[in-house]
Amino acid sequence: MKIMTSMAYPGRSVLAASILIVVGVGLVAAQDVAFQPLVTARTSTSLLVHDGIGLVGLDGGGLLFWPEDDPASFWRLTAGDELSHNRVTDLAYSGEHVWVATAGGGLTRITNLGGDRQYRQYVSSLGDLQLTAVTGAVLEGGERVFYAMKDKGIGRINDGTYGQIYTADQDGLIDDSVNDLAMYRGDLFAATPSGLSRFANNVFTDVNDGLFSTEVRTLLAVDDDALYCGAAQQVYRWNDADETWESLGDLGNEVV
Repeated sequence: MKIMTSMAYPGRSVLAASILIVVGVGLVAAQDVAFQPLVTARTSTSLLVHDGIGLVGLDGGGLLFWPEDDPASFWRLTAGDELSHNRVTDLAYSGEHVWVATAGGGLTRITNLGGDRQYRQYVSSLGDLQLTAVTGAVLEGGERVFYAMKDKGIGRINDGTYGQIYTADQDGLIDDSVNDLAMYRGDLFAATPSGLSRFANNVFTDVNDGLFSTEVRTLLAVDDDALYCGAAQQVYRWNDADETWESLGDLGNEVV
């Protein structure tokens, strides 16, 4: 799950990537779990599991790969190999490829993650190499990938080809500083310090109704079933019928 809370520790928190192993079934089993650390003393920025492989993005340490059936035997990919940059900020699976966003090196596309992996770097014509988020989906038979740039809006890649760049001044994006992106039911949602934008039918609209705070830091789409966002200390669920956000409660800590 992508939504986490911060206990407001001074400085930057160091997170360890872990795998949760559930023992048995039923209510008792839900309370009887074991955590297996995968890597310590590293800031883990993102997590994606696809095609039998888990990926952990690191802030300055590249990308970790680990097989689901043997998570202790992980290996690392760095910028000296096929990765465009070592500061990984986000990971996404579009339905065709795995995409790795970095802070300083643009995007890396990974084809056939669980088999004979192939890599392609996107480091030009992006608009900026400082990326904060990436998401994608297969729509009408084509792959659509969106990436967020630090203070420079959102870029688009259509079937592997560089596409349009969207900004607040030119296209109605609510804020050029984008914290997170998510695809939900064919639409793009962008979380920013000024609230949320939805990109549908090639138009951006503001969707802040129901939010107590517009400083939205994170989004989570659960297939086409539900869309969540985290703003300040609240977690919200998107109401499709009313096109508003419904609070699920105050967590007591900042949602990051």
